[in-house]
Amino acid sequence: MACWGWLILKLGAVVAMVAAHGCFGWLILRLEMGHYRWVKHANWAALCLALAGILSVLGFVLAKPLDWS
Repeated sequence: MACWGWLILKLGAVVAMVAAHGCFGWLILRLEMGHYRWVKHANWAALCLALAGILSVLGFVLAKPLDWS
């Protein structure tokens, strides 16, 4: 039962990666429609969100508590 907090944090980081993936898809659609305003800034924001999620998941997986009971 002690691992629930770790699992919730890891799943939150995965949700951040999913949100970044959706944002990248939305940006691709905007570029295909010819709307270039704010795309560069939103691209950097989505990239930072994706990197934060990836590094968080990696950190949480490597720091997983070893309570197998």
